[in-house]
Amino acid sequence: MSIHLERLQTDFEALQALAGQSSKLEIAAAEGNPPNEYLLTVKCPGMIGLKDGKPEISEKHLVSISLPRKYPFERPKIVFKTPIFHPHVFPNGIVCLGVVWKPTRKLDEIVCRIIEFVQFAHTAVNERDPANFGANNWYQANKDFLPIDSTPIKDL
Repeated sequence: MSIHLERLQTDFEALQALAGQSSKLEIAAAEGNPPNEYLLTVKCPGMIGLKDGKPEISEKHLVSISLPRKYPFERPKIVFKTPIFHPHVFPNGIVCLGVVWKPTRKLDEIVCRIIEFVQFAHTAVNERDPANFGANNWYQANKDFLPIDSTPIKDL
């Protein structure tokens, strides 16, 4: 088995384990053997935008992950399929991994980071390198009201 396929298999098993330990995560679909395409459901309060200057919250968020042929040496493509309002998610839903991405970073770690984006955790925001300037400006003015969800990713 090639290094690429071994990594895909290892990541799939770790992602399944994470989903088994977290009521916040569901693997809605996985394509490939081993999978290189995922559709995930993140189930926790997350900000989807502003309405009259106030946060709009949703409890369910769909995220697609596509692992390229050169993964893990090439970064995954991660896109929110439902609206999300976060400094590291472009308005079109594409996730900016920025300095977070390294080939040694495992998929389950990246998914935990995505859940932290939904929760608007302070640890998941780099104010100096935003993809969404409007969300970053809102974050800077409203830090005291965050995170939106502070419960642990893994169930106790």
